[in-house]
Amino acid sequence: MIRNAFVAILPVALVAALVAAPALQVVAMGTLLMASAAVQSRVWPWRTEAANLADLTMSCFFVVVMLGAAPLLDLGQTETEWTLGVLLCIAVLGPLLVGVCAIAYAVYRRLSPASTYSVFLCRHKGGAGSLDRWLKLQLANHSTCKVFLDSDQLEDLDLICDTVRSQTKNLVVLLTPELLKRMWCAGEIVTAHRNKIPIVPVICDGFAHPGEQDLEEIPGVWTEQQKHTLASFGISMDMVKEAYVHLRTIPNITMARFGSEQQQASTVLEIVNCCKLPKMAFASQVVAPSSTLRPRILITGAVTDAEALSACQTFQILVQRSMQVQVAVVRSPEEMEYALPFASYVFVLFSSGMLRDPSFAKILLSAKSLSDPNNNGSLIEAELSPGTSEASGSVWGGVLSVSRRHSDNKHKASERNLKFVTVSADTGFEYPSLEFYEELELHGLGLSDSSGLGAEAGPELAKAYRSLLSVLSLPLSPLGSIGLLETQVSEICRRFRKYRDSAVGLALDQAADDSTSKELSKRRRRVILLEEEEEDNSTPAESSPPPPK
Repeated sequence: MIRNAFVAILPVALVAALVAAPALQVVAMGTLLMASAAVQSRVWPWRTEAANLADLTMSCFFVVVMLGAAPLLDLGQTETEWTLGVLLCIAVLGPLLVGVCAIAYAVYRRLSPASTYSVFLCRHKGGAGSLDRWLKLQLANHSTCKVFLDSDQLEDLDLICDTVRSQTKNLVVLLTPELLKRMWCAGEIVTAHRNKIPIVPVICDGFAHPGEQDLEEIPGVWTEQQKHTLASFGISMDMVKEAYVHLRTIPNITMARFGSEQQQASTVLEIVNCCKLPKMAFASQVVAPSSTLRPRILITGAVTDAEALSACQTFQILVQRSMQVQVAVVRSPEEMEYALPFASYVFVLFSSGMLRDPSFAKILLSAKSLSDPNNNGSLIEAELSPGTSEASGSVWGGVLSVSRRHSDNKHKASERNLKFVTVSADTGFEYPSLEFYEELELHGLGLSDSSGLGAEAGPELAKAYRSLLSVLSLPLSPLGSIGLLETQVSEICRRFRKYRDSAVGLALDQAADDSTSKELSKRRRRVILLEEEEEDNSTPAESSPPPPK
């Protein structure tokens, strides 16, 4: 209002000067408009951003019109009035035309049958519930398109087939062994097939296309109520068979769920290309393996179970996004041995059957052996928190804290604290009973002693399990919505103060890395010397010639 008042007062207040020198009117008005535009861009007075941008655009456009009209102040020139009229018409009708175009575009988008979702993820929740969440997060790294995942978008099951038919561009089917037996998955596939929506089959480990005999037995899998539900959507059993036969004929993509990060990233990129999704300008083609870096947070669990591994990978992405530090999923004792000296946290995701998984047991024993106080180069001291005892160690807020200090006093300044964090990621996980520990101490995991998990390793493994399970586990819902997952991950990460300021935390890690690298170099030299001594001792001495008679 103040600006508009000055615009109205300026020609009246300076009428004598402006009549004598008309060019001053352009200079004065331009100065006023530019000054008000500068203040407006700084203050941003309107409530909405669109109103502020519109006001700033109009002010700048008015100044441009004045600059164009300034050379035409001599009214004696021919075509002057026509040129000024054209400029004023542009200034008045231009914004009106832009507004009409915006309204027309909005009406077109509202009435046109344009697809809302570029990708619809079809999967069996029990076989690929965590995989589809991981895949959606990976697709977001390559494209800004909308991806339908029922955990996030679905509110009414009765609308799921309508969503596939009228709002979907591509149907990505994660083919796991039980998917074709699920009624809703069959409805989604048939709807896409009947409406000529492109289908991208992604074959996961353990899946095989059904044969002719299996297709004939498909109707017997579902109850009469389920068949009636499909019929209410206009889907018959013959349509289901026809769609399943069509799945075998179209090109498919193979997803190696236990493959390397590079293999899985290439598969994601292949899905993006098959769906013809718009790619982001700076999207990386292949994700670099985390093993090439020094991860500060390690995640492990039942890595031989496909769904548990996908849950670990999903958790890795969310934690790395939240804490802005390098995170890695550990799949073997060798990876744990490589990464643990430089890590500050170890996340363990609990899942059903994990405690009887030999791979997880070996990873846990490897972590414990690397943190053993008798392990030639590091001392382990349990840091006691309030309310804990020396026997139980440090258990505080879901974290088991273990301090690793180098035996040399000069390295005390670069101390690194290793914290074990347990996360309950499966409602089917049950804490073991006393009988389980007794059996574990006597027989181990029931394997041969040569595997390292037999009766000889039983007491050590039972001790490691007791230490790990004494930590209060934090909840995580891998099959929940993204909002719930982000809230849970944020709550988990909030408890660790070291990386609240990632720059400070990484600076501390860098200082500790120097001493850790020196200590590891000393260990390698000692190992090499010991090996050389053993080789020298094992070499038989050359036989001396017999003494002369």
